[in-house]
Amino acid sequence: MRVPADQTEKAVHEAIEAKVTRVWMQKGSESKPAIKLCEEKGISTIHGECIMMFAEPVKSCHAFHRFLWKLFWEIAGMIRKRNV
Repeated sequence: MRVPADQTEKAVHEAIEAKVTRVWMQKGSESKPAIKLCEEKGISTIHGECIMMFAEPVKSCHAFHRFLWKLFWEIAGMIRKRNV
């Protein structure tokens, strides 16, 4: 969903009524009450991520951002393994 953060909780209530089981809150649209509501209702939620990094084909600046995200995620994983 891509709505202003102050309207996301209302949108989640509408999703619950429509029996939606998965919600993607586009980066900037998420709100803590909406995330909590999804958790309470058992709705699978993605938030804080830009869908343009995952919707194929990934192009332009989103492709570069995704490359960096994967690179740093791998580096963080290597660091975690060393610290275990």
